[in-house]
Amino acid sequence: MNLLKALLMILSMWRPAFCKQAAFARAKELAFACLCACGRKTITSMAIFLGRGHKLPIADYKFYSDYRWNVEDLFNPILSLATQPIESKYICFAADDTKIHKTGKKIPFATWQADPLGPKFQTNLIWALRYLQISILLPLYNSSKSTPARSIPVRFISAPSVKKPGKKGKITEWENYKILSQKHNLSTEISARKTARALFLDGFADKNTVPVAALRGRLQHLKNFLNNKNTQLNTTKHGSRSRSVQKLSCHYEAI
Repeated sequence: MNLLKALLMILSMWRPAFCKQAAFARAKELAFACLCACGRKTITSMAIFLGRGHKLPIADYKFYSDYRWNVEDLFNPILSLATQPIESKYICFAADDTKIHKTGKKIPFATWQADPLGPKFQTNLIWALRYLQISILLPLYNSSKSTPARSIPVRFISAPSVKKPGKKGKITEWENYKILSQKHNLSTEISARKTARALFLDGFADKNTVPVAALRGRLQHLKNFLNNKNTQLNTTKHGSRSRSVQKLSCHYEAI
């Protein structure tokens, strides 16, 4: 199977996510345009690639602004295909934040953030949106010892940071900021949505399959959610990576 046929097969599995056939057809068109359009991947550039440059792409804009489809449903075909070749009892996931560069100053939730690709001796700032990316780890090393594991994104969740008060901010504003920053952060983003099993494996793997979450740094605190008996995740295992100067907040389990 070549790359084009594989892409068409995955896009055809998007049909249950859309109520109307017209919306499904437009989604496939925009998916191809996003891959093939030149320059910045804006809605206008995608419309020009599709031959709609002679008029305003109002329908394309409404496809995103007035959407009624669930973003997670678009990742479900990838998750379904990725879990099929895994024969192990454990299915590994990795979670980390990622930043999407933006230029518009009126984009909701866009803020100045530290550039992760900047040099170590200088902290550069970028105007960006923050997302929580969750990827499934494919154990390709089982077929070839020289091949490392491959990570495939299966969830892309918006995780904006809380706006920090200015230097002249009132005491009440700083108190509210401290409270909101504890409630709305990367560690609580998953628990605010669903249980980890529902987020990852419901309908895609056997009930006896154990999800293994690989976390790092501040995401280590997700263990408090992963091991919460009220969320029915007492079988979820996790591991974390931290700097040597930090105290580990969770343990490693041999699997």
